[in-house]
Amino acid sequence: MNIEEAIKHAEEVVKEKEKLANTYESFKDYGNPKSSITSGYKECLSCAEEHRQLAEWLKDYKRLLEQEPCDDAVSRDAVHECIDEAWMCSKDAKEMADVLEKMVNALPPVTPQQKTGKWLVDLQTATEDYYVCSECGRRIHLLYPDVVGNYPFCHCGAKMVEIQERSKE
Repeated sequence: MNIEEAIKHAEEVVKEKEKLANTYESFKDYGNPKSSITSGYKECLSCAEEHRQLAEWLKDYKRLLEQEPCDDAVSRDAVHECIDEAWMCSKDAKEMADVLEKMVNALPPVTPQQKTGKWLVDLQTATEDYYVCSECGRRIHLLYPDVVGNYPFCHCGAKMVEIQERSKE
């Protein structure tokens, strides 16, 4: 399942649960708040709301994945060097802040690089596969073989570019 399919699934669950809640509502026993019809109605509404939130989070995540990298980024190391130099040549905090602002503004922009990684085959059986991220070592367990399609990014932020047999060390 990819992210578009997950969004579509969550939205379908919302529609199903809202439709079922409407059915429950038509039979709801208003005099008995503990009846199975009343609790079924509440469970359907709760499930629909949870899936509505999930769909929104997935849409936000998808937008973040599609976002262009920032053009106004500077090197962290260069900023640290500016801080050290401003600290050494300034008499007071105000002067240091002014010097630091000028130095940081003069730094050349850098293009942030997308961290990439590979899913390393850890274990494969007839019914399931295990893979490990080459960047952080996170292990995932799959019942379906299309790991790159299902997991285009690891939790560490690395964009997974391929699957590779793990070297035996």
